[in-house]
Amino acid sequence: MYGLRIIDPTYWRDSWSAAIGQSLSILNSTYNLFVFDTTTRREDILKVTREIPDEAYQLIRIHPAESGVCEIYTDSGQCYEQD
Repeated sequence: MYGLRIIDPTYWRDSWSAAIGQSLSILNSTYNLFVFDTTTRREDILKVTREIPDEAYQLIRIHPAESGVCEIYTDSGQCYEQD
């Protein structure tokens, strides 16, 4: 599964978040990361983010993790680890 990490939240635009939220299935999030549903393909994400400068975000591969090895803790309490 994929996550989109916002590199600099002060540079990020609300309109970019809105476009992502309207076009893709977001499973979880934090203040600087969107976690996409397992069915969301990289190509789908790149289509929606084509207007966003590459230096504004990073696409990462992640998977659910146990709370003891949690690298990413989302607002819903779910833990993820980078692949």
